[in-house]
Amino acid sequence: MYYQQVHPLLTLQNLASIAPDFKNIQFPEYEENKYYQKGNVVKYNAELYISLKDTHGVQPGDEDVWQKTDLFSEWIKSKTEASIIKAVTRFNNDKSAAGTSKPLCENKILFEGAGRIIDTVKNRNQLVGFEIVPIRSKGVTVRIDKIGLQFTQPGEYKIYVMHSDMDEPVKTLTLTKTKSNSVEWFSFNDLYLPYQSDLNGAGGSWYLVYEQSELPNNSMAIQKEKDWSKEPCGSCSRREKIS
Repeated sequence: MYYQQVHPLLTLQNLASIAPDFKNIQFPEYEENKYYQKGNVVKYNAELYISLKDTHGVQPGDEDVWQKTDLFSEWIKSKTEASIIKAVTRFNNDKSAAGTSKPLCENKILFEGAGRIIDTVKNRNQLVGFEIVPIRSKGVTVRIDKIGLQFTQPGEYKIYVMHSDMDEPVKTLTLTKTKSNSVEWFSFNDLYLPYQSDLNGAGGSWYLVYEQSELPNNSMAIQKEKDWSKEPCGSCSRREKIS
């Protein structure tokens, strides 16, 4: 039905007439003690079955695990998948060659600047950090891949992830810095800052902050100089916005 609706000449009968001769194509017989991965095709009682999930010891005929198929269907499936990949690749290449493409997900360093070891931030026992404003669109989420700490002393540092909707931190990150007077990077897999979620309303700001009163070993942050009047937002004077 899918092919019949695309083009009047793209009928199953016409496709069958140009399909390969399947007489010499054989699939292995089902073996009870063998592990099968999703997508494996086996022969069982003179019928072909394709596995819908990874399985072991479940005989074809169980509709939750196996589905009947045939060589023509498998050939149609392979041609469809190959055509989709080819179409998407060609589209991306054409857009890239024309200079009109833009990535859907950008990988960006949020704060760029030079830090000098002798230029430290005076400890005033305040809550300080970085403000991040996600783009104003439901469903768009900022993911933090890495956080760099640049302090004068090694030790255990607590970084709080906060939102303007809440008084308490959404998450507390405990990071152990091993080097003095240098930057160290810490990677994360699940540090998300959504525009809207079950925890926060639409809009607002996210903050990555720390308490100066909690800094270990009389440590001080090394100052990062930043010209806020330049890119990425052109006319910004206070903060960068993530877009």
